[in-house]
Amino acid sequence: MSVSVGGDGGQDVDLNLAPIIDCFVVLIAYLLMTASFISLAFVDVGVFTFGDAAPPPPIEDQPKKDPPMVMAIDMATDYVVTIKVSGGKEKKDYAVPIKSLDGKNWDKEQLEKSLEQIKARWPEIEEASLSASGLLKYKDIVGLVQDIKKTINRVMVSGG
Repeated sequence: MSVSVGGDGGQDVDLNLAPIIDCFVVLIAYLLMTASFISLAFVDVGVFTFGDAAPPPPIEDQPKKDPPMVMAIDMATDYVVTIKVSGGKEKKDYAVPIKSLDGKNWDKEQLEKSLEQIKARWPEIEEASLSASGLLKYKDIVGLVQDIKKTINRVMVSGG
């Protein structure tokens, strides 16, 4: 690109735009890499089936029910998994902490045993909410979801 400097009989100066374009390319790449477009707080990792569901009866026609049994599983950064069950007829909270064997790995065998005991005691529990710290590795979360799905059909993941 050639620009005339100094009015009538001035000099022609060549502008080199390549360094400026290089700076913008790097800046745009940096902004795209650091931007968070979507922040999910809750992800359902269950598989749904398609079909027509019957509409629920009106609220006044429904019999009074006990609150449903709810299972929440919390993953901590120190490799401790806590299973919490609440609701139902007992209206009592039940919590099982599962500590790591060596401080570096999840105790998956004890997790499976505890989930089987809970499922045997409360067979109406069909889903669990898994809460994981943002500092945990993705592969750890996915691995634990797969282990939980061996016993519990539906697992939802939320950030902690």
